[in-house]
Amino acid sequence: MKGSLDITASDFFCGAGGSTTGMIAIPGVRVTSASNHWDKAIETHQYNHQDTEHILADLSQITPKLFPRTTIGWFSPECTWHSNARGDKRLAAQISLLSDDLPSEAAQRSRATMWDVVRFTEHHRYELVFVENVVEIYSWPLYQPWIAAMHALGYEHRLICLNSMHSWTFGTPAPQSRDRVYVCFWKAGNRAPDFEAVVRPPATCSRCRPGRTRPSLWASTAASTPIDAPHVRVPIPCLSPTGCLHRPSSTGPRPASE
Repeated sequence: MKGSLDITASDFFCGAGGSTTGMIAIPGVRVTSASNHWDKAIETHQYNHQDTEHILADLSQITPKLFPRTTIGWFSPECTWHSNARGDKRLAAQISLLSDDLPSEAAQRSRATMWDVVRFTEHHRYELVFVENVVEIYSWPLYQPWIAAMHALGYEHRLICLNSMHSWTFGTPAPQSRDRVYVCFWKAGNRAPDFEAVVRPPATCSRCRPGRTRPSLWASTAASTPIDAPHVRVPIPCLSPTGCLHRPSSTGPRPASE
């Protein structure tokens, strides 16, 4: 991928097309294929991204050989193994077209798992792999074995926790507040991607406006540091020239009316 101006990507478990929209906002990136097992997701994604090849398929039931090889593999697999804090209610956490609740038809067909990431990566050997999920993924009992499987394929990784309303790097952020985990993999030996601009986007300090500083983040983004409670935020001190060192900064979401 070094020196290339044509970077291709595959969007697996695609929804309406938000991930694809974000990727093609980066100069030189083309999303050449998108896949989902739900026909309405494919229909909507195709309407929004007509230059992308669309594949209606349950990834857990199909061979990776049928998919084109790309530079980047972007995966947003559904998570049905998580329990919430109030009991044993199972969460179907893949983002749907309009909400977090999938119609029963789609929910019944949700069989894709995190292991499809490993299986497809083993075949296609992507230069970069991004896995988007809910913050509870770290509590999945097989999370560490899943990471180990990707390491065995020759990848290094970093765990990034980010709210969509802080995603300013390549344009205006999403008009919503969603806490998400992004597990980012790159081939061992290659230079690690520069994540700092993403995990520490600019924010305005409530005390010394219009000074620019950093918003609150999760306790850790380092791959080697366990996160006991990834949903807990730690205020980042304002580092503006006005000297407001111990004042937490904040960034609010854009209104949906925009």
